[in-house]
Amino acid sequence: MVYGESGWRREVLRQRRSPVRPERIAGSQAWVTWRLTDNRPEIQLAVDAPGGTNS
Repeated sequence: MVYGESGWRREVLRQRRSPVRPERIAGSQAWVTWRLTDNRPEIQLAVDAPGGTNS
């Protein structure tokens, strides 16, 4: 599944509001990765996100 711009952003915000810490779910990293990769499929992001440097 690939979300539209507002759709994936809303999903990430919903994840970040969960009681689980954002770094645990890689939510904040994943949303940065989504922006960098121009909405690639989440599975790809989930693999890339744990590497999560901001550079």
